[in-house]
Amino acid sequence: MYCTNCGAEMPDDALFCTACGEKIDHEGEAAVGPEESGYNGKTKKWARKRKETSGAPKSPKKGIKIALIAAAGIAVCGLAAGAVLLNQPKAVIARGVKNTWKAMCTEESGVAEYLGLRQISRMVDTGKSRRKAELAVSVGPQDMGIGLADVGLSGWLEKDDKGKMLGRVSGTMGELEIAGLDFYHDNEKTVAGSPELYSKYFYVDHQEWDGELEDERLDLIAEYWDVSRENWIALMKNMSVEKIDKRTFTVGGKDKACQGYELTIDRDDIRQVLEDMDDVMLNNSMLVNAAAEASWTSPEDMKRQLKEISKRLLGALKNDLVLQVYVGPKGRIVCVEGDYTLNGDVITMSLGGSLELTGKKNPLDTVYLEAEGKVASMAAAKLTFSRELNDSGNMIKDKVNLGLSATGAGMFNVSAKAEANASLNKEKGRWNAEASLTLPGVQGSASANGTVGDLAKGKQFVVTLDDASVGAYGLSMPFVGITASYGVEPLKEEIVDPTEDVKLVNVLKLTRDDLNEIGSEIGDNAGSGGFVLPGVGYSSTPATTAAPTTAAPETTAYDSGY
Repeated sequence: MYCTNCGAEMPDDALFCTACGEKIDHEGEAAVGPEESGYNGKTKKWARKRKETSGAPKSPKKGIKIALIAAAGIAVCGLAAGAVLLNQPKAVIARGVKNTWKAMCTEESGVAEYLGLRQISRMVDTGKSRRKAELAVSVGPQDMGIGLADVGLSGWLEKDDKGKMLGRVSGTMGELEIAGLDFYHDNEKTVAGSPELYSKYFYVDHQEWDGELEDERLDLIAEYWDVSRENWIALMKNMSVEKIDKRTFTVGGKDKACQGYELTIDRDDIRQVLEDMDDVMLNNSMLVNAAAEASWTSPEDMKRQLKEISKRLLGALKNDLVLQVYVGPKGRIVCVEGDYTLNGDVITMSLGGSLELTGKKNPLDTVYLEAEGKVASMAAAKLTFSRELNDSGNMIKDKVNLGLSATGAGMFNVSAKAEANASLNKEKGRWNAEASLTLPGVQGSASANGTVGDLAKGKQFVVTLDDASVGAYGLSMPFVGITASYGVEPLKEEIVDPTEDVKLVNVLKLTRDDLNEIGSEIGDNAGSGGFVLPGVGYSSTPATTAAPTTAAPETTAYDSGY
């Protein structure tokens, strides 16, 4: 019998697939053979087919009592067999991947859990929200209070659950407001314009946009998804998994013995994955035409070049991929190690490394990554990355380290190191962060501190950067000062279309004369008082264009929170 989910072969009475762990429905869809559902050995295309059952159900000829006894016996035997099958290496690895991915995507910990960022993100993405951000940068010797070029950027955005958005972005230099951009979006049109520079607003009518490019992108994404899923199922079916010795890792602050497995993926299966992905790209005219235009060549030449590159890469795949995988508590993958060698016609490349995910709640709370690569005897590089987050009492501490070194046949020897440390006081809402970067002959550092205030989990969020300083190139004092704030809160008022009385210009119907007129007006306004000068109270913006910057969204309650 073969699994209807991944095509793996298994005993006829199995209740769960030994490869992917999928429950087998013996009364519904029948498991099909490899020639009907599996990885075709000749074409290597994964085309799963469902085997239809026919015929009317047969009436039971035995008594109800006998049927119940038989069903109970089958259930007991099935559970016993399932318990054994679920401990098979392939099934353990499949569950390990699934459980690790689920933990990374759904479990909160540390800062995210404390701030309720998942609820806030949901409000921003799908609900009604209002966001406001401000940024100011001062360049100069900060310890002396000198700012040589102070620039600022601020903006706000409102979004409702009906697809409407309204917002504004503006910039300043010193105390001078340079310009602003207003925008509005709904299901029918998108409008944008700068009232300080131009008397009209530009819009795109969605009904006039053919949407062909967007459809091509969506089709491409869907095709990539289908091909990736089919190849993943094929790899899971064909890979071989064997138990190896256990190893001890520190998980959740305690030493745990994790079961090891050696996973082998056939070289031909890896080649097939790459070939399938290449087919998707080479058969998509949008991608090929874009690549051809960027390379100043024809689509036909572009295809030939891409095929040649693919051929060289596939020809370099000489070995199977062998990984050592260790599965720990909760069935999650704790560590993955392995290496791989590419043998090309000209050069030989080797890649190796390991990845540990041992966070107590979220696997990413504690991460260690080490990777090494070599190109024959010409060059070598090593990358290390670690992250450790501790949440204890009223304090959250996060530490990140990144290291990189590279050498090349006596020609160069480069190393770089970056460190970052951050902490958050839950009780007082104070946070601070420090970072440093070390390069040959150069050292740089940055520090920042601020507050997290007006916080109600999932309802409102405001973070303020009180001060940030950056120093580098051996300077004894920081030369960049930064202040910023960002806040999110629920939308209090309904978003209405503010462009009914605004002069609109259809972007899709612009003529050369229109462009000349637009450029002339923007130039006149920019050079003759088109900006809003503090204290002067003058703006060249016509009254009819003020609608998108309506003051209604700027509610007093919202601004007072910042």
